[in-house]
Amino acid sequence: MNETTRREMLMTQLVPDTRRGGGANPTYWLRIHLRGLGWAAYVVKAYGTALAWENMHPDLRHVTLRDNTPVAAIIGTTIYGIIPTS
Repeated sequence: MNETTRREMLMTQLVPDTRRGGGANPTYWLRIHLRGLGWAAYVVKAYGTALAWENMHPDLRHVTLRDNTPVAAIIGTTIYGIIPTS
């Protein structure tokens, strides 16, 4: 099967990850609404307070997809790799 990579504007929501704690490098859940598939949650790692300023309400952001699996998201001016969870 050939993988295709594309970038789309998708509805996303950034949520602080309270299970892993804040600390110097907090993690966040990035909820992404994939068309036809509903919401899925992925883990994003922040370095320092890089995401402290970010709004936590749903917002349109560019998301890079490999087939239908998110692999990166642009939050502000930074590209964040997405860690799939199961």
